[in-house]
Amino acid sequence: MMALLRETMYRLILTGTLFLNPFLIGLSIFVSPSVWAASSPSQPTPKIEGNSEKGRKIYNGKGFCYQCHGYDGYIDRRPQMTPAMRRMVDELDPKPADFRNPATLQSKNDQERFDTIKNGHSGTAMFPKKFLSDAKINDIVAYLSVLRSEGKRQVKPSSENRK
Repeated sequence: MMALLRETMYRLILTGTLFLNPFLIGLSIFVSPSVWAASSPSQPTPKIEGNSEKGRKIYNGKGFCYQCHGYDGYIDRRPQMTPAMRRMVDELDPKPADFRNPATLQSKNDQERFDTIKNGHSGTAMFPKKFLSDAKINDIVAYLSVLRSEGKRQVKPSSENRK
């Protein structure tokens, strides 16, 4: 049961698609009622100093970023998945951004990165992360800065969460 629920949630997370399952619909309403509302343009976000170490933990954990972008931004270090799930991620078009390859990145500043995480990226499988607070998103943005080597390196390399 847990494996089925986990795989269904992975599909929901990766595609942003709700299957016509009353449990998942109820869960999604409980977790994020704003998902059903049309996305409105994001208001300018007050500058909140993000913490890259916290951002790393969110990225590699409950933010689910690592599912498509790989642990610690290494696109080839994704978690263990079922073959069907792996194939689905591999067939995404366009491919998930490779955070360690600046040539593949579309967001040009932290505000754009924040908006993409919060509201999703149309035309891609990047769904809105309405379940994350603005402070947590700012932490992820700070961590993405570390990945791009634009900011001071605040995290130490670790084998934690890598497979």
